[in-house]
Amino acid sequence: MTNTNVSARKRNTILRGRRLLLVGVFLLLVNQHALDPYAPTWQYVVAALSWTGRNRLLILFVRDVVHWWPIIPAFTLLTVGVIIFLTTQTAAVVGEVLGSILFLASRSRLP
Repeated sequence: MTNTNVSARKRNTILRGRRLLLVGVFLLLVNQHALDPYAPTWQYVVAALSWTGRNRLLILFVRDVVHWWPIIPAFTLLTVGVIIFLTTQTAAVVGEVLGSILFLASRSRLP
């Protein structure tokens, strides 16, 4: 291996580790209710990020249809985005409805 490949891999590993650490800190703040005053805003951001990730995975699938694995996380991110969005819209959405949405998404057929 060349030296540039090793440094690029090391840099990518460090960036992934930092992202994972930031997600962990964010989830810790959510679980400790430190972000409750900003609840609608961060929930919309998380829903938008999950939809963006879903779009990127679907583009990856469309580019190479033989590899169907991006469909599974794409539908998972779609479901997470819909559930987060529905919980911010109304308090009438109960856990049974959200659970049924998750169940229906898991029953989607793969090619």
